[in-house]
Amino acid sequence: MMLRFQIRKEIEKAVPQGMIFSVERPENQEHGDYSSNVALVLAKKLGKNPKEVAEEFGAQLQKPLSKVVEKIDVAG
Repeated sequence: MMLRFQIRKEIEKAVPQGMIFSVERPENQEHGDYSSNVALVLAKKLGKNPKEVAEEFGAQLQKPLSKVVEKIDVAG
């Protein structure tokens, strides 16, 4: 739960204030330890391709989360 909180806090720093998104544990463990819909929500708001937003956003979050997250992958 604490890791989820840390991930959420870093995402909140990078998105518009008040944006509603989720950070959760995927049902299928092959999909990683945590997942978020933040790229989908942000892409809709920006009118951009969700995969491109996810890749940019993941790269932006990699450094701040590097002490607690091994890697950030974008789902296909």
